[in-house]
Amino acid sequence: MLQRVCRRTDDALIHSAILNGVRGWDELHWRYLIWNYYRFIEKVDAEIGILLNVLQQTPFCDDTVIVFSADHGEACGSHQMFQKFTLYEESIRVPFIVACLGDGVPVQKNCFDREHFISGVDVVPTVYDYAGIDAAEAVQVNRSDAPRLRGMSVRPLAEGDEAPWRDFAYVESNYWGRAVVADRYKYVTEYKPADPEDFRPPGPDASRLGRAQLFDLQEDPWEIRNLESQSGYENIIDSCRANLLAQEAMLNRWQIEHPTPRSVISNWGTRLRAHWEGLSTS
Repeated sequence: MLQRVCRRTDDALIHSAILNGVRGWDELHWRYLIWNYYRFIEKVDAEIGILLNVLQQTPFCDDTVIVFSADHGEACGSHQMFQKFTLYEESIRVPFIVACLGDGVPVQKNCFDREHFISGVDVVPTVYDYAGIDAAEAVQVNRSDAPRLRGMSVRPLAEGDEAPWRDFAYVESNYWGRAVVADRYKYVTEYKPADPEDFRPPGPDASRLGRAQLFDLQEDPWEIRNLESQSGYENIIDSCRANLLAQEAMLNRWQIEHPTPRSVISNWGTRLRAHWEGLSTS
């Protein structure tokens, strides 16, 4: 989604229903949202506990690898937003846990890794690795032209071994927004496709650059100050953008089959806005 939603302007192209739907919210609305979100976390935690308790009573407990993650985070009021749909840290940073209840798999216990960039594309290679499947030869079975898997198995990291690793992460939002995140800086760009009905990943032949953001995550962890237009950051921006374009060059830009995907999003947003405007905290 374009980051202009999070800049709270009226020209958001996608999911403006969120922006407009919360425009009149007061503190009580936001407190209710956050309270409700934590209740969902408690519910999920309880369900995971049930699953693990059952696993612990089976003969498979000692050699079962558990991989836990999430498809996105939650703004939870940050930047006057909720749900996902942004490239701020609250939306893109998620847990990635590899564990074993027994000792049959040499996964490190009580170990936290904050140095390596893990991505959602690493889930399948990790599962393949533990299952003994050669991920380098794996392709998506539903498409003959599918690329080989781009992700990396986190098994060496989970087991405490050294492994060559990426030094930045590439991130996309649903539509028209992408970013690269390194140790200190995050570079965010948005783009407009030449065809308004083109919802494929960005490509130099089909899109033009929109607005950009650069955040210093060390000095500005809440991502408040956009440094993209300030002097002194030109080399950092050039490096980030080169990494971003290199990643996009590897993307397969399959055409979406629906003739008017934008209308689907628009109709969905209209219905959601009506629902959100009807929310009551009483």
